[in-house]
Amino acid sequence: MKNLNWQSQYDFRYLEEWREPIELTIAQIVYLEKVLKLKKECSVLEIACGYGRHAIELAKRGYNVLGIDHSTALIEDANQAAKEVTKEGNGIDIRFIQDNILGLDYKNDFDAAYMLDMTFGLFDDEENQLVLRNIAKALKPGGKVLLEMFNPNNVEHLLKRDWHLWDKDNKPLSDWNEDIAKMDIIENSFDPITGRIRFMNIHIDQNWKKTIYPPNFLRVYTLPEVKRMLQYVGMKIIDVKGDTQDPTTPFSIFSLEMVVIAQLM
Repeated sequence: MKNLNWQSQYDFRYLEEWREPIELTIAQIVYLEKVLKLKKECSVLEIACGYGRHAIELAKRGYNVLGIDHSTALIEDANQAAKEVTKEGNGIDIRFIQDNILGLDYKNDFDAAYMLDMTFGLFDDEENQLVLRNIAKALKPGGKVLLEMFNPNNVEHLLKRDWHLWDKDNKPLSDWNEDIAKMDIIENSFDPITGRIRFMNIHIDQNWKKTIYPPNFLRVYTLPEVKRMLQYVGMKIIDVKGDTQDPTTPFSIFSLEMVVIAQLM
């Protein structure tokens, strides 16, 4: 199942609207350094890198980073951002390439890899297993990977109608007022038989033009399922966390996220 409906949504949402605050990015970078035990000048692979916010910050800290995303628009934006940073003459080592994560073809090239923002599970089970196989193949012996996923024990918080509001300058709004220029209406459902979340998104632009996107699906795996999938490609789980900002946050049935750190055996 080539579930690429996500691409069109990410293209416009991240390039025009969904810019996460730099404070969040920095907190997640510090987190990655700690839980992956990154050493200076080690090679790091970011899969589904989006517009490059994590990869660029890692590169600034002295790591050699490659970011990969299926979206041509987001990779172009990431490359432009990288050019702006390298103009400062700080000698950072970063590359971005457009590629399908199902076709990754690296061998023993990276000390660490990561997939943030719930990007693992976009495909069917066979293809998701292929993603893990490609990651394992790309890692050096002893290399680590971090996978950020929704907690399968706590999906109820996702199953509601949600509204995201922006003003004409693409700044988020917390409530309804006369400054609203655009909005997203999001409505999700969960199928306990297939273990998939169905995401529905309606975008209304500043001219009140409505765009209804095809539904997207995300496979939500249990921890035992992830363990078996990783073992199949020669990896073992070494830690599980409850979020990607505070490495002391434990994983529990109440966690919103399930963050798996695994190592190539």
